[in-house]
Amino acid sequence: AQQALRIVDGTLEALRQNAPQRSDDGSIEVTFADQRDAVLAPYLFELLEITRATVGAALDVQPPPPLRYEIFDAPESLSLATPLELKAVYTTGTVGLCKYHKVMQLSPRTMLHGYQWADTAVHEYTHLLVTIRSKDRAPVWLQEGLAKLYEQRWRSDGPPSLDPARAKLLRDAIVSDSLITLEQMHPSIALLPSQEDAALAYTEVQTMLGMVWRRGDDAAIRAMLDDVAAGVAPKQALANAWGGTFEDFMAAWKREMLRRTEGMVAAFEATQFKVDGASPESGKDVFSHLEGGRGRQLARLGLMLATRGHTGAATVEFERARAASTTLRDDPVLARELGRLYLKQARGDEALPLLERASRTQRWRASLAADHGRALRLSGALTRARERLMDAIWVNPFIPGIHCDLAALATDPETRAREQRQCNE
Repeated sequence: AQQALRIVDGTLEALRQNAPQRSDDGSIEVTFADQRDAVLAPYLFELLEITRATVGAALDVQPPPPLRYEIFDAPESLSLATPLELKAVYTTGTVGLCKYHKVMQLSPRTMLHGYQWADTAVHEYTHLLVTIRSKDRAPVWLQEGLAKLYEQRWRSDGPPSLDPARAKLLRDAIVSDSLITLEQMHPSIALLPSQEDAALAYTEVQTMLGMVWRRGDDAAIRAMLDDVAAGVAPKQALANAWGGTFEDFMAAWKREMLRRTEGMVAAFEATQFKVDGASPESGKDVFSHLEGGRGRQLARLGLMLATRGHTGAATVEFERARAASTTLRDDPVLARELGRLYLKQARGDEALPLLERASRTQRWRASLAADHGRALRLSGALTRARERLMDAIWVNPFIPGIHCDLAALATDPETRAREQRQCNE
């Protein structure tokens, strides 16, 4: 009772500027701790409409309306309105949770470069669907595994790909027998001792449930949740969906993960360059990953010129750096910086191939997606332009230029007016 009172009082304090907005059909309600974050509302409504048609259809569940989202303006506000202590929010990097038939989430404005808030919104929405289908009997590991499994379904047909850094984390834990146990994940992954432990736990359960999905698709996941709802032990329900004993499943999962991660980890480690015998971080600029020599010196000179507003001179030095070696010519970071300079000079045709190159390895960098979208718009590739601009929106919608370009692309007056308003502000 004391905790419930603390959370009610904390929510009232955190949302004291509360001014809820509802989707046109009334199924989603969103409220903001800071009205500057209200820019998220139309995109959140669009996202959840897609999610209902993808994740909702996959699990064959739709939550009763209205579903409430609360967007907070600081980790302290999120802690006020949830059972999580502020230390736990910072320790594990928690940005959202689903509880009390609502989703509570940090605004991407709280982070310098934003974060993939759209995936987080879908992740938390999935928690609610799993709770409903399992009759609130799914343990934390099953909840988190399924939320990770489906968090990208709104933009991709299959399970999320495994990030190379997390692949290494998982492989090392399997080899050293230091996995986070399913029991250790209770009562919340957000309460684990470190961000690394939380990342490992998420990777474990995501890949475990992904293996079940690959064998039986969404039907296997639905059957597993129905077993749990009927009182079957969750580990047994997973084993049933996979088609064997839980012990056999775990052994097969470890073998599969060691096989899948071997090449990924080797490639990942090969990209961790050293500069003059030191770690990349010691270089203190975006080109610290480059090998030493004249090419890197030219790139750093170009960067210094660019930061001082000498756009033309910086362009010359970047081009000289790219000419220094094949490695530098193909470097995505150098391509990104040079493409951005060409865009500033209204040289869209020269910017586009460079930004295309950078985007192949840095799709979810919001500023790059915004630049790439603008270059595509200027080149006349309007459909792709909107896709890349929306990639930026799903990470950091507080970049004004995104809205200027979306306004230019809008085909209906209401959207054009909304985007133009955000562009002007």
